[in-house]
Amino acid sequence: MTVLTATTQRSVPETRPRATGRDHMVLLLAATVMEVGGLLDGWAHSSLPLAQLEREGVLSPWHLLLGFGYALTAAWIALLVLRQVRGGARRLAAVPIGYGLGLAGAAAWPIGFGLDQFVWHQVFGVERGIEALLSPTHLLLGLSEILMLTSPLRAAWSDATLPRRPSFGAFFPALLSLTF
Repeated sequence: MTVLTATTQRSVPETRPRATGRDHMVLLLAATVMEVGGLLDGWAHSSLPLAQLEREGVLSPWHLLLGFGYALTAAWIALLVLRQVRGGARRLAAVPIGYGLGLAGAAAWPIGFGLDQFVWHQVFGVERGIEALLSPTHLLLGLSEILMLTSPLRAAWSDATLPRRPSFGAFFPALLSLTF
């Protein structure tokens, strides 16, 4: 009788680079600034008088913190790709594994922010309460942030070299990414 066993090793070598644990932690630190700005913006939409929200507009402290955090996060993702381009990688081969959707989120976020501030608020006004969570522009911003924030999780998920029971340090970026 012949017994066949399945192997879990990949036969095709990876051609795209992998970000390091340090790379993931820098991304998550930058994203923390973005998320704090987002939480403060949510607080403002539910707590401050409508007149104050309309008066401050895009230059509110929470929008500035949110935008600064986004700029840090997007710049870090772009730097990870640029590092690979300088090493000779081209197109998608320059995007670290797990960061492709994060790059898409980084590209979509300014579109959502611009539409929110300069179209949605001009046409429909500033949202209050649950409306702020459900506006299409805020949903686009949220999706964009999720795509950026979960890059370390996707990278860990697709890493065949990660042990079945990784150390806490090796698993922490993925755990923090999932927590966000």
